[in-house]
Amino acid sequence: MEWSLAPQVHAAKIADDLVLLDLGSGAYQCLPGAAFLVDAPVRRVLNEPPPVLAPFVRPGAPPPPPLMLQPGSRAASRPDRPLRGADAIAAFRHLGRMGRFYAGRSVRALIEAAGPRPTGLLPTPDPEACAEIAAARRALVFTPGTGKCLLRSFLLLLELRERGVNAHWVFGVRTWPFAAHCWLQAGEVVLDDHPDRLRAFTPILVA
Repeated sequence: MEWSLAPQVHAAKIADDLVLLDLGSGAYQCLPGAAFLVDAPVRRVLNEPPPVLAPFVRPGAPPPPPLMLQPGSRAASRPDRPLRGADAIAAFRHLGRMGRFYAGRSVRALIEAAGPRPTGLLPTPDPEACAEIAAARRALVFTPGTGKCLLRSFLLLLELRERGVNAHWVFGVRTWPFAAHCWLQAGEVVLDDHPDRLRAFTPILVA
């Protein structure tokens, strides 16, 4: 019988280890030495699933593999501009979105709230897009709690899409010690983080 990962489960191989993200529960699972069990990101289970993998798989062939990206190698340019009243107004929008979309929501719900994901690779942001990215980032300065990557990237993605700029929302993991992180990216350009920091992470989901 052929097996594949369940639709809500995403996987990443890091050396000999297998990391799973179950969007149904929002939980990560690290299985040391289990990388040989799954062809990620194709999502095909390569061996008869052992009991530890049973909650994450289903019978049948996997669907077409999802889009995956490697961490970007460049940061978005940051045109200098002083803070403006419009930035503070955008921060008030962020506060409203935090209450409406974020508080108590699962990662899966946040991805759905962010709207349709890009279906393919995105082009490198042009100067006009970079200016909008910089303005959207400045608005986050006024918003409490945005030191957390999940909240920061979620609010920035909503703001960018409202300004006509699209981005992929990338979720990555590392092991020993385990850590999860997320960031926004367009092509090779990282929009809200430092590329050097992201080299330690292996993407597990691109939304």
